[in-house]
Amino acid sequence: QIRICDKTAYNGLYDMLVTNAKSAAGIDLSKALGMLQDRYVCLGITCEEVGLPDFIAEASRPTCVNPPENILIVGYNGTSDMLLDTALTDLDVRAIGTLVEMEANNAAMDIYKWGRYSKDDDISFGYSPIKDLTTDLYSNDQNFVSKDYITKYGDNFQDEIIINAIQGTGDFESVSPRSRRVATEAAIVTMVLHIYALDAMYTGIDYCNKGDQDTYWWDDAVASLVGWAEGTETGGSVNNGFLFYNIAQYLCDVSDTCKDGGDSEINRLLMIALTEGKESLWALNCAAAESRLADVELILETVLVDLLAYFVEQISSNPVDEDSVSHGYIVATALVPLMTSYAAGAASTIETNLGSFGKRSVDVLTDGKDVVFGALETFVTARGIDCNLLTRNVCVSVDDGVDDSSSGSENIVDNDVDFNVTNDGTSSPLLSGAYTPVSNVDDFIKLTEFLSAIEESATVEEGQSFYTKSEGSLSLKTVLPGRHKTHERTNPILNIYMYGLWTSEDGENENIGLSSKVFDNKELELFWDTIVSDELGKDSGYNALLTAETIRVVIMWISVTSYLYESIYDCREGSQPTTTHPVDAAAALWFGNHISSDISDGASLFAWAKRSENNFEDQSSTVNDEMVDRLNSLQESYEFCKAELNKQELSNKMRYDVDAIVRVMTIPLVQYFIVHLSAQSGIMGDSQTEDEVDYMILYALSVLPLISICDEEVFGKLYTELVTGARSYDPLKFSEILKTLQDRYPCLGLSCSDIGISVLSVSTDEVPCQDPASSPGIVGYEPTYGTSFEMSKIDLDVSTILSLVLMEAHDLAIDIYKYGRNAKKEDSISYTAIQDLSNPKSQIVTNIYDRFINDGVDYTRVTEASILGVDEFKSLSPLRKSAAASLSIVTIDLHLAILDAMYQGIDVCNQEGTDANRHWDEAVALFAGWAEGVQERGSDSDGYLMFNIAQQICQRFDTCDENDNSPVNGIIIQKFSNGQDFLEQLQCDDALNSAKEIEKLIESILIDNLTYRSMTASSSFDQTSFLLAHITATALVPLMRSVDETIADVIETDLGTFPVDDYFPDGIDTVLSSLRKYVSLKGIDCSLLSSSLCDETQLSDAEQSSDTVKPNDSGHTLVNGTYTPTSDVSDLASISSLVHTICNAENSEIAIEAYSSDDSAGLTIQSMSTNAKSAMSDELMFNQYVVALSDGVEKTDGSFLFDDKPAHHYAD
Repeated sequence: QIRICDKTAYNGLYDMLVTNAKSAAGIDLSKALGMLQDRYVCLGITCEEVGLPDFIAEASRPTCVNPPENILIVGYNGTSDMLLDTALTDLDVRAIGTLVEMEANNAAMDIYKWGRYSKDDDISFGYSPIKDLTTDLYSNDQNFVSKDYITKYGDNFQDEIIINAIQGTGDFESVSPRSRRVATEAAIVTMVLHIYALDAMYTGIDYCNKGDQDTYWWDDAVASLVGWAEGTETGGSVNNGFLFYNIAQYLCDVSDTCKDGGDSEINRLLMIALTEGKESLWALNCAAAESRLADVELILETVLVDLLAYFVEQISSNPVDEDSVSHGYIVATALVPLMTSYAAGAASTIETNLGSFGKRSVDVLTDGKDVVFGALETFVTARGIDCNLLTRNVCVSVDDGVDDSSSGSENIVDNDVDFNVTNDGTSSPLLSGAYTPVSNVDDFIKLTEFLSAIEESATVEEGQSFYTKSEGSLSLKTVLPGRHKTHERTNPILNIYMYGLWTSEDGENENIGLSSKVFDNKELELFWDTIVSDELGKDSGYNALLTAETIRVVIMWISVTSYLYESIYDCREGSQPTTTHPVDAAAALWFGNHISSDISDGASLFAWAKRSENNFEDQSSTVNDEMVDRLNSLQESYEFCKAELNKQELSNKMRYDVDAIVRVMTIPLVQYFIVHLSAQSGIMGDSQTEDEVDYMILYALSVLPLISICDEEVFGKLYTELVTGARSYDPLKFSEILKTLQDRYPCLGLSCSDIGISVLSVSTDEVPCQDPASSPGIVGYEPTYGTSFEMSKIDLDVSTILSLVLMEAHDLAIDIYKYGRNAKKEDSISYTAIQDLSNPKSQIVTNIYDRFINDGVDYTRVTEASILGVDEFKSLSPLRKSAAASLSIVTIDLHLAILDAMYQGIDVCNQEGTDANRHWDEAVALFAGWAEGVQERGSDSDGYLMFNIAQQICQRFDTCDENDNSPVNGIIIQKFSNGQDFLEQLQCDDALNSAKEIEKLIESILIDNLTYRSMTASSSFDQTSFLLAHITATALVPLMRSVDETIADVIETDLGTFPVDDYFPDGIDTVLSSLRKYVSLKGIDCSLLSSSLCDETQLSDAEQSSDTVKPNDSGHTLVNGTYTPTSDVSDLASISSLVHTICNAENSEIAIEAYSSDDSAGLTIQSMSTNAKSAMSDELMFNQYVVALSDGVEKTDGSFLFDDKPAHHYAD
């Protein structure tokens, strides 16, 4: 409950009392109690209500003090007794926003209409709801801002826009929950509380003119602009605030323009004006107070201009960023009425470019960023806004006061080579002619010089100066962010890093929109700067070599990948630049100012890789030789692309080549990781210094996120051991960790021979690296051909697609779906792509496929639509889009691919071919995937394909075998093995029977999944469950039509459309009955279903639950007759006896049995948690717990996780 009002305090308390609570002795109880007491206001309780802990010695006990009603607010000294109650409005804003994103819209509306935290001074037990403020905005005749709003929008516009944003109606009907949250919070802050504050101040001046010294209204205005969460100290909090005051703080943070102490200059001016205005009221100097109010009004408009300019920049660099578009729309809507009376033409321009949203017929920024900035400048000039207070460059003629040319030290070490531009405008050859640029990349080359200067720097200030020093438009700090939005859309590696770090222990999973994802309490999108800044500020002091290494590995390395992938995008789109060539830029960043290929000294990535190579032997190739050859080849392809008509085909080849280059670049990362892990493990002598720990952390941060795509469990475990827990790393775990890393080489596209053997550590010999066998097993099945190993890695494509959807990199995700990334073809120059797999080659599956695209309906389209987040998936959160894409890929695309591979094998067999099992093996690979492993029955949770769906289904219906494995999976794998034997012996008819049986068993998995999702959606009205039922139905309906049109019609009517307001118009009973009929007609053995669908006596959860209330006819009472219920709760009252049984159980088995199975009270205690989602989905407190405790996401089914289990089961 504290989490919603003070995330920093929550994280501190959670770490202290949960994550790191190894023993009571290790807890600073006094500190914890003090932090808790200071947040009693979040819980709506007082020190007196809680009392004092007598088990803590009085001398060690922190003093509990209730905040006074006239609290200090960021240094402003209130006198109103209700100041605190009004300031708590910010908690209402945050609670509403949280509930909107959790899609608990009714609960959000309740708080908007009735309030939750802020109180009404006229009602001692009532709240002051934000909705009421929308009707109080126009009470003062002097408030011309409110009159401007009435003139522009009418009386109830703010209320309408907020209600639509909360409920997803009107313009927000097709908008994601995250963006609706953005709009809701922004509208309340920039329109409602903004205008209310001005109105309150004018009311205070009215009282002053009557000779009344009362400053209640003025205090009320301050509280509405600043809020409680900013705290009492001058300058406010760093990032805890939610209201108008926090906007300016945010803008100075992202622009790096905050003053000493990290505070916003415009906020300082705002608080001066508010304080002096109040003092004027006390002195009854009403004219002076009104003058300060005018200053406040101008300051607030200045902030709105700056904020709109910021979002215009964000939208301009990434027009598909819905959060920024949503923000821009709201801020523009708030600003346009204020602009109209000063610059009507400029206001019209803003409205044209940003004044529509949701079901808009035109794109935003149709006139472009420069035109919008010009309109803002026109208003700034007309309104008399001080351009020097803006953080964005709206006033183009204003000197920003920063001389980039003189930033940092001037003691740059001169190059041995003159990198001046040659006569034709290109840079001189790199690495003594090994690579010849065709464009000017001198600015990129210069960055290696800055890196050299950092290595030689003596102080952190000197190192920082070279980090930020610019050469042309580039600095080490900005080489990647400078074109970052493009890189986000084109670079899968960048997104994989962001995904891994976001899901790590240092990531923040509260919000599912990219713009609010967090790593180490800072914006995820700037993770590289966060890592560098953390290194510069580490407790052990400055280490110039470590700083340079951090920048080289975290920024320079990723920048190379970004420019490489940008070359693919440029080729495909036909947008090759006329200035900097992206392949040249990548080469310049890799080679830098390095001269000789034989020398390993130097700051370049080339020298860095050379040094790593010297530490290993028995490598299959040399990294730098590969880089020279591959970069030259890619440059040639890029140049050829300018004249190539078939750009798609060439860009696909370039994609494969770039992926190969990135894998080569990854080799030194892994080698350095092994070296520093060895050093920290004491294997290379006495190297366990503080700096050595930091090197291990650096390379763990560089390597582990690349594993997160294929094995999140291993990633999370190693991240905890080697990053957050690095200071207590256990050297005895070295062999285990090295073996774990080696087993994940295929995930990185590497082999043991790529890495080689370390010459620095004899202990690496104790963990011999073994590449997978030429045809490794797949969940107990032994393939005949090695091609199945590459095919099995199609699940890594699925995982990568889902991660990219979560990161909102939809274009990258669809590229991997269409062109592949992990499963190499035998030609070794291209990939197997999921989209291609779903286009069948066998006649049997071609006939099946035709059912999916027949009669003008394309059932396969849902895959691309869900990946791109368009059509019916447009309004979904990224997590739900990921879940839909996951299920669609597996149940439609790969389902067809499995069948096609089997029947291709049968076709080859019938032609007496000898390699029928090549296709058959690939069918197994497509059924189970690489992540399930080689062991029989697969992994517990790592898979992504059909095998994993069957495993999840048996767990959900509690029908797994004694080893907690899916029985149907075991049968399918056995039948695959049988079919393999038949094909080997050319017993084609027997193999055909095996294929038909497998086809039927796979269909039984889909039926089970549809049964489960339908029952869950019906019982809890859960949109995610209905979404996944819709996807599964889409995969089944075409198959059903060939058996019974009536059954298919029922399923399509009830589940074929999404989203809908009315689930199951025919009733869940009709759906389940139709599924039972289909099972019978299809000849599916009911005993093979994990669900009990065939048991007609079984009712769905929805039918079991009833809203009927039984009256208390027996006169049953509670608490010894002091309370008489009106309904019959006699059974439920016996829950206390169950608790007694658990508390007094002799062992855990008895306690668990009572907890999970004893339903004598009409329900089990366990079900009170597991059924909470359906019972409490719209309750504030339930959603607070889910948000706070979530520590991960399940990208295959769209759910939050807590401790690797569904977060809405947190109590269980």
